[in-house]
This record gives sequence, C-alpha cells and structure tokens, in this order.
Amino acid sequence: VAHTITIQQLPGISIMSTNLGTVCAGTSLQLNANGGVSYTWQPGGIVGSNVTYNPISSSVYTVVGADALGCINTSTASFQLLPKPNVLISGLGSICFGDTTTLSATGALSYTWNPLNLSANSVSVSPVSTTVYSVSGTSSLGCIGQATLSVFVKALPLVNGVSSHGVLCAEETATLYASGASTYLWNNSMSGSTII
Repeated sequence: VAHTITIQQLPGISIMSTNLGTVCAGTSLQLNANGGVSYTWQPGGIVGSNVTYNPISSSVYTVVGADALGCINTSTASFQLLPKPNVLISGLGSICFGDTTTLSATGALSYTWNPLNLSANSVSVSPVSTTVYSVSGTSSLGCIGQATLSVFVKALPLVNGVSSHGVLCAEETATLYASGASTYLWNNSMSGSTII
C-alpha cells in the first residue's frame, strides 16, 4: 500500500517595524509579525501579532509563528539602542515684572521651545507671570531629549513718595520720604528713603 506524504512548506514569518534597526532610549518599540496565524514573542512570551517593548539596551527580538496547519517558523530582529541627548537650559529662574531674560539650550543639534513655538538654541522671554518653559532637543541621531525651566516673575514694589511741605517758598527746604521698597535712588542720584 502506497502512502503519499505531503511536505508542507514552513510559513514565511517576518517582523516589521517603523524603526529601521534602531530605537531611541526612552521610547517604545512596536513590532508586527506577518506570515502566520498565531505568534509568540521572546523575550516575554507575549502572544499576538503586535507587541510593544520598552528597551533599555540594544536587544534581539524573536517571534515564533505558526500557520493554520501547525507548522512553525521563526524570525528575529535586532535593534540598537541610541542615547537621547542630555538637553539643559540655562537662564535666570526669576526676573522682575517687565524685564527680559535669555534662555539657552545645549546638548542637542536642534531645538524647539514651548510655549513659544520657536526653533533656536537661545530665546528671549518677557513673561508677565510665572511661566514654565520647555525645550525639545534633537540629536544628530534623531533622538529627542527635553528640559524645563520655570521663570518666576516678581511683582514690582508699589513706591510712594511724600513731602513734608506741599508748597515751598524760595530758599526753603523740604524733606521727601519714600516707602514701599527696600532701597531707593532719586533722580538727583541721592539714595535712601529720606532726602532733604
């Protein structure tokens, strides 16, 4: 009695990803398997055609795929972990109302500031209230790092001036008093809260 044995070809399992062999530190990696009807991923033993990993080092991922007849095949994909830039902001953390300060970013190749929506390594800001500024810096490898800086806006003092006399005759003197601040400079270059 003759028996016919059919050799079933193994399924052509493949892995697809929008990341072309690299992934930036701190970002997730999405992998999709094709060519079978069921899949198991390693590491992790994750079941399904789509998986998300959060790699902390360069890694190799393997998927075991089975077709409808139970035949299995594997596919692997390796990804190099790229460092994200160490972005830093320098500038004043507090200014007086009405003043302007310059914020500068370092550590990357290009920068985008928020809430300013400007692309530059340095920006001038004049906030009217305390504001948190953030900058996203992109490295030459395409990875993104971020930094933030709060600029506290100090209110101006309410300065009051009072004279000991409302009207002066020629050759009379008057005493002027100022209040509301801690130091004073008069328009005649004298200083102090009281001048004669």
